[in-house]
Order: sequence, then structure tokens, then C-alpha cells
Amino acid sequence: MKDFKKIMLIIGVIIFSLGMFFLFMAIFSFEVLNHIICIFIGILIILVCILPIIILIEKISFDKMHIIDLILTIGLIITAIVFFPIHNMGMSIALGSYLIVLPVVRIIINDNKLQTFKENIMFIIIGALLFFKIAEPTFQVAVIAISGVMILLSIIMIIQSLIPSNKRNGIVINAKVDEIESSNLLN
Repeated sequence: MKDFKKIMLIIGVIIFSLGMFFLFMAIFSFEVLNHIICIFIGILIILVCILPIIILIEKISFDKMHIIDLILTIGLIITAIVFFPIHNMGMSIALGSYLIVLPVVRIIINDNKLQTFKENIMFIIIGALLFFKIAEPTFQVAVIAISGVMILLSIIMIIQSLIPSNKRNGIVINAKVDEIESSNLLN
């Protein structure tokens, strides 16, 4: 339990630091933050597409229908690479649309539609966020709001990790004798 609390404290401090960084950058230097977010989105898309490409290459030998999905995924990686240096409004619309269309095509092609939707929800969310990027002030407000939520949640995590627990190795401490006897009677 102590290890879990330490991990929770560390994660809370990291999320708090990131939230504060995004908040200050969104308020004082949004252009720099905008570039950082676009580069992060490009890297995230490339990383998220690597595993599906490996899986699709294996599936192509069994089912030729996956060739379309493979071509779309490779096209997404190419679009993400182009998004690194050129992240203007037109590129945001193109990449956002692509990120929404790709999961829809995958859902239509695959038999297990719910599972495919769950696997591709990340693409849909990133695509929707890129449409927020079109309206810079809305995107800036969204980043500030997300930063605020990150800070709030991290403070809650930090406080929870610092509060001592009433359990030690599965044994309840600070319990009344009546409570212990009644729990023994039930067992």
C-alpha cells in the first residue's frame, strides 16, 4: 500500500507540473505551446499507428479487406509527419478529418464494430481536438480548462497519497471491539 501511495504521489506531482506548465504557456506564450502540442499530436499519431500497421501486415495474408485499412493507416502516418512543420488551419482540418474518417472506415470494414470503435476512439478524440485548433481562442480556452482539470485532479491525488490509511497488511486498525467481534461472527 505504501508503494501505491508513493506512485500516486509521484504521478500527482507530475500531472500537477504538466498542468501548471500548460496553464502558464496557454496564458503567456500560446504560440509556443501551440507548436509543442502540434508536435506532440504528430508523435502520438505515429506511435499509435505503429502497432496497427504491424497487426494489419499480418492480417493481409489472411484477409485482403485489410489492405484498405493498411493504406489509410500509412497515409495517416505520412500526414502526421507533414503536420510537424506545417500546422496551420488547413493542415488541422485535413488531419482532423483524416483522424475521424479513418476510424469510421475501420468500423465499417471490421466485423466486431464495438471493439473496433473502442480501439479507435483515441483517433476520433484527437481529430475532434484538431477542429478546436481552427479557432485559436477556443483552443486556448480548451487548453486552459484541461490544465485546470489536470491541476485539480493532481491536487486530489497528492492529498489522497498523503492521508494515512486505516489498513495495515489487510488488518484494520483503529476499530472498536464491537466491530471486530461482529465481523468475526459473520465469518
